Amino acid sequence: LYTDGLVETPGSDIEEQLDRLATALGKTFANTDDLETMADSLLGEMLPDADDNADDVTLLLVHIPDMPVTSQSVVLAPQPSSVGEGRRFLRSTLARWGNVDDQLCETACLLASELLSNAVNHGCGPIRLRLRHAGRELSVEVCDGSPVLPQARFASSDAESGRGLLLVDSLAEAWGTLPTAEGKAVWFSLPLPRPRR
Repeated sequence: LYTDGLVETPGSDIEEQLDRLATALGKTFANTDDLETMADSLLGEMLPDADDNADDVTLLLVHIPDMPVTSQSVVLAPQPSSVGEGRRFLRSTLARWGNVDDQLCETACLLASELLSNAVNHGCGPIRLRLRHAGRELSVEVCDGSPVLPQARFASSDAESGRGLLLVDSLAEAWGTLPTAEGKAVWFSLPLPRPRR
């Protein structure tokens, strides 16, 4: 990631500068994997006399480790029995993936039930339950056809509903909502334990 000051210099062609940057990146990545050394090399290549540059320059290099992502999904009918079907799918998928203790499985099932119940009661159209295992994180996403994003609300002590998102907020490591082309997605994530050796 960089600001335009890295490639836009007076009297230079932007296309040539972008080609120079691509070449410099290739050389730099071939020679080192140290981010600070890479940044110094790129800045030295692109701006040999930094004092003559009147524009601000920002360069951000980030190393993103390779991480296998495993994903499974199922499409469910918008009916109450789909909540149980979704829980069974979640349990069987986590059992196949392994490295998930009973407590984490139960928490994931409880929170998925809340999101699935919301989709059945307040959403529309088919419901998609998607599970992702990436590194040390499990994410669970429930999508439906309604564009209305849910919001946590205060439920009175005698109310029979209205606490689901508060429960998700309390037990999940993170959660959120996203508008999608088909409607919306509501997701949560839970930390996975370190792999057993």
